[in-house]
Amino acid sequence: MMKSITHLICILLSTFVATCAHAQWIETTGSAPLLNGEIENTRNAAVQDALKQALLFTGAQVKSISKISQGLLTSDRFEVRSQGTVRNLQLVDETHNPDSISVTIRVDIVTHAIKCRNSETINTIALTKFPITNRQQAVLGNVFNLGKQTAGKLYQVLQNHRGSYQAVRLLDIDQPISAHAYSSTTSDALKTVQILAQSADAQFLLTGELSDISMLQPRSKWYGLSSHDPKRQFTLALSLFDGYNGVLVWNKTYATSAKWHIPVSQPANITSNDFWISPYGMAINRQMTEISSDINEHLFCSPLKGSVIGVDSGQLTINLGQRHGIKVGDKFNVYHTKQIVDGNGITRQSLILNASTLVVQQTDHSHAVVGAAGKQLYGDININDMVMKQ
Repeated sequence: MMKSITHLICILLSTFVATCAHAQWIETTGSAPLLNGEIENTRNAAVQDALKQALLFTGAQVKSISKISQGLLTSDRFEVRSQGTVRNLQLVDETHNPDSISVTIRVDIVTHAIKCRNSETINTIALTKFPITNRQQAVLGNVFNLGKQTAGKLYQVLQNHRGSYQAVRLLDIDQPISAHAYSSTTSDALKTVQILAQSADAQFLLTGELSDISMLQPRSKWYGLSSHDPKRQFTLALSLFDGYNGVLVWNKTYATSAKWHIPVSQPANITSNDFWISPYGMAINRQMTEISSDINEHLFCSPLKGSVIGVDSGQLTINLGQRHGIKVGDKFNVYHTKQIVDGNGITRQSLILNASTLVVQQTDHSHAVVGAAGKQLYGDININDMVMKQ
């Protein structure tokens, strides 16, 4: 059914779009918490949430959503960083819950050719679990596993992402390697990141910690009392590291708050669907979507790097394959790597370019066999030497 719909849309849009291969209908569901009975604003926020998910599904970089009125776009065209155009949006279903509104939309997205030599390659990311910085804040609601559950939710979002990256593993480790606690000037710090990324066979390592999940008790001007539910903070500090040199390449802190609908004396079942469709759970989910978009933007056009994992009779095996977008005929440069300590005692990674150009001869899901373009390998190429796609 989806193929026939896409084919029909291609015919109808042939006068507008240069190639039909990039036209598709996407159906997604979005939700937003209902605050102060503002149904119209909540509906618009839910449509924006659904639209953002649809755009991310196509791999578009989402920076902002245009104004939406009554569930429809105010203009007939919607540009997203010159990569995607929303030509039509249909509101399929709308569900009102006591604390939220959910909508299902069908949207016709035309994705444009991306001018980037690395646009067809996919970097892989491994995640660690997210510890809670102040565990005393987790006592209310007994949410000591919120960091673990949040990491799992983010892993699912990043795993389903279509774009410049894909999450491949959630590591069973909750020790943060955060930006403020990490120094890339020490050999041990570099090795920690490299070992964790290597254990997951990933190009990047994403770590984080929940730095604030405190409760904000509402106060009114009448005797300091309030009948409103308290709000709870959610602050997540993330750090992204290059798995091959251990260097911090991106970090950002995400903060939000939302109504906590569970009595403070009652434990919260943070593994239940009811929790994740509550105002607080949905606020966290919106942060996950924003994180996915930000990482996609940062890694967009990022060079694809890998390692030599096998050397045998003039042929090499690298840890990059079909899941990374590698095809037979792709070419790679190879670098010899070593750690050096400069005059200031700072540990740095040194890269020495080998004269050989490697050509992919055979691909598998997660690795590829490569040989020299000139049928001769120059110098000693060893296991763990780095390769980079040309």
